[in-house]
Amino acid sequence: MRAAAIAYELNLRGLVSGGLIGGLIALAVVLAFVVTLMEKARRREPVEFGTGASRGQSYLSLKLNGAGTIPALVASWVMALPLIPAGFADPSDPGVWTELAQSLSPGRPLYFLAYGIAVFILVYLYTSFVADPDQLAEGLKRYGGVVPQVEPGEATAVHLDALLSRTTLIGALYFAAFCLTLALVQAWLKVPFFLAGTSLLILVGTVLDLESQVGKLANTSLGGLRE
Repeated sequence: MRAAAIAYELNLRGLVSGGLIGGLIALAVVLAFVVTLMEKARRREPVEFGTGASRGQSYLSLKLNGAGTIPALVASWVMALPLIPAGFADPSDPGVWTELAQSLSPGRPLYFLAYGIAVFILVYLYTSFVADPDQLAEGLKRYGGVVPQVEPGEATAVHLDALLSRTTLIGALYFAAFCLTLALVQAWLKVPFFLAGTSLLILVGTVLDLESQVGKLANTSLGGLRE
C-alpha cells in the first residue's frame, strides 16, 4: 500500500509517467506468478513403509528454496559490512575500505555480482541447516521407511544429500535471479516504490498459506458432511 501511495503521489507531480507505473505493475504481476510457481513446486522422492502386503508408499516433499526470505535479508547485511570500516577511514586518505565500499554501493556492477553470489551461497547454507540428510535418513529408518533401491542408513543419507544438492541448486539459481531482477529494476529506473524481494515473497507466502488453510478447512468440513 505504501508503494502504491508513493507511486500515485509521484504521478500527480508529473515525476513518473502512468506508462512506467503500468509497466512496473505488469512486471510485479509476472514476478508474483513466477514466485508462486517456484514456491509451490516440490521435488517428491518416493518412500516405502512396511513390508509385504502391508507395504505402503509416501513421498518426501522437498521445496526448491527451503531457505525462504532469509538469504535476501542476510545478503543485504553482508553487502553493508564494508561500510562499517569505511566509516572510520580518514577522509584525506580513504584507503582500500572506502574504495571497496564505493565499488559495492547499490547500482555498481560489482554490487550486483557480489549480491547475486551472496544470495546463491546463503540459500545453500541455510538449507543445509534446516534439512540435514543424516537426520532425514535416521528418521526414515526409525519409522521403517526406505527409499526404493537404496539401502537404509548411510547410503540413504548420501542419496538424500545428492538429491537436496540438485534441488537446492535450482532453488538458489531461481532466488538469486529473482532478487537480482528487482535490484536491477530499482537501480535502472531509480524508483523508490517498487516491491522489494522480501516483500513480494512474504506477500506470496501469505497467500499460499491462506490457500492451504482454506483447503484444509474445506476438506474437514466436507469430511464432516459425509459422516
